[in-house]
Amino acid sequence: MYESQGVLHYDDVAKKVIVSVDVELAAYYRSLVPKARYIKPQKYHPHITVVRSPPRERVTHWYNWGAYEGELVAFSYDSQIYHNDTYYWVRAYSERLSQVRFSLGLDKHRFPDEPWFHITIGNVK
Repeated sequence: MYESQGVLHYDDVAKKVIVSVDVELAAYYRSLVPKARYIKPQKYHPHITVVRSPPRERVTHWYNWGAYEGELVAFSYDSQIYHNDTYYWVRAYSERLSQVRFSLGLDKHRFPDEPWFHITIGNVK
């Protein structure tokens, strides 16, 4: 596991929460994917999605919305690159991000059997 940190940001328009990730982290892992796969950087700057926009997820504790804006959040990540037909990513872990989700009335993780977040490093779109 490796350690890093990013800034927590609440998007009031899209109603989502993200943590910014160093651009070089995503570029490094993208460079490890064989060139024959033709992956490219994602449309948005690298980030960890903490809360997805509605209707995918619905915040119920709006009184906590924005409470941690700008907080520097530590996270760890592993070096295994995962992919499906479209996206490539590495898993990220952070108890603090789970606490932020919980404070907004959400489960600590989107899927109980997947206790991690992810950092998209590229796609084939």
